[in-house]
Amino acid sequence: MQSRGFLFVATAAILWAISGAISKYLFIGGMDSMTLTKFRLTFSTTTLFVIFLLNNPKALLIKKKDITNFLVLGFAMASVQFTYLFAISKINVATAILLQYMSPVLGVIYFFLFKGKKPEKRTIISIGFAVLGCFYAVGAYNSNLLTLNKAGIVVGLLSAFFFSLYSIKGESMMCKYSPHVTIFYAFFFGVVCLFIAKPDFTFLYTQRDFTQWSCIIFIATLGTIAPFLLYFKGINIIGSVKGNTTATLEPIAAGIISFFLVGETMERLQVLGAIMVISAVIFLQQKDKSVK
Repeated sequence: MQSRGFLFVATAAILWAISGAISKYLFIGGMDSMTLTKFRLTFSTTTLFVIFLLNNPKALLIKKKDITNFLVLGFAMASVQFTYLFAISKINVATAILLQYMSPVLGVIYFFLFKGKKPEKRTIISIGFAVLGCFYAVGAYNSNLLTLNKAGIVVGLLSAFFFSLYSIKGESMMCKYSPHVTIFYAFFFGVVCLFIAKPDFTFLYTQRDFTQWSCIIFIATLGTIAPFLLYFKGINIIGSVKGNTTATLEPIAAGIISFFLVGETMERLQVLGAIMVISAVIFLQQKDKSVK
């Protein structure tokens, strides 16, 4: 059962990596991060709503007392989407992903300070390896990192905070609802938050070519709905801390995708970082003998 959870999260990470690369392509073409965030969440919400409507509309019924919790989850969803895409638009994809994946550390700190849950030694070691591995895998050891867009770096760090927030909140909501319902309302209230922040619908009727629409549709479906459902299913099995750590496979996937699509190569230290992340994920999956 545990292995399925890790597989779900790993697959989600790969799909997110592909989506990040395609998002960068759209930004180079002139699209801004808020527009793509609106497209992503609006199309995803509409698609999921139609699926529920055709199959099981009653599943969307939720208790009134949970609306506030879903609103918080939606705010976190919208925030992590915007900050992640904004960071990608300002700095390179790999570095933006690295910054977001500082979230496992935040997750451990949260559970320790507010829930009194002391992390296992295995988890601490795995997180340390994963974070350090990410650092090397994306080439962050290069002094050129300091010359990157400062706004992109700051917002990228914010994305780590929001990533951790929606992972923790999403895990708690799945104690009451299925991953499908949880992710739908995360998207729905995320859209609500976006349009409260910027009530503009011009993005829907702006003229775009076939390639742009194809990229947008991919990002909204295989780059959003599929990976988020897989991710939430995964953390429902293995928990948000282990889920976040496993998802650090994303920058590795992004590096491999970049190699094949645009011919980017990895230096020796980057390869070492990739090995460290993969090792951390494998180590995290090993059952602790001290736990029955």
